[in-house]
Amino acid sequence: MPDVLHPESATGIEWHEVNRLDGEVESIVALATEEFIEDGMDSDTETQLGEFVSRYSATGVRHLAAYLASDYVKSRTVSDIIRVLGRLEHKESHNDRFWIAARLLFLGAPLTRDASAVALEDLGDPRAIPKLEAAVGAESVPELRDGLQIALEEIKKSVDAQVSQETR
Repeated sequence: MPDVLHPESATGIEWHEVNRLDGEVESIVALATEEFIEDGMDSDTETQLGEFVSRYSATGVRHLAAYLASDYVKSRTVSDIIRVLGRLEHKESHNDRFWIAARLLFLGAPLTRDASAVALEDLGDPRAIPKLEAAVGAESVPELRDGLQIALEEIKKSVDAQVSQETR
């Protein structure tokens, strides 16, 4: 495995646990690389990633994030994993999954940035609004900028609907 950033201080785990997490992350990445993942369809990657997140929660998500941001994973695979992370229902890791999507919104290939916007939209977190606004302003690819704008509008609608529900 490539030497990725995963010191104890960054992941909150002991060094002897790193190898176990590395193996599981490599397995998820390998599966996502081989599998065609389509939104709305069940996939083995989604199942394995969901089990991983449930088992390791925020610690596992942080470890996965370090691997995904390391430039050792193809952008298509990163984008597939980011989209799946956005769809997962796991409250304990919400902040870490949000952080990954928000971080990758400004890094990497256009495919990764697009997937990050989709994940942020799926997470429905109002903290995504200023991040998406900044991404729309910074994006140089017109088609991607349009996609980012759509994700931003959808999150705003979702937040407005939630506020409306709460005020009833």
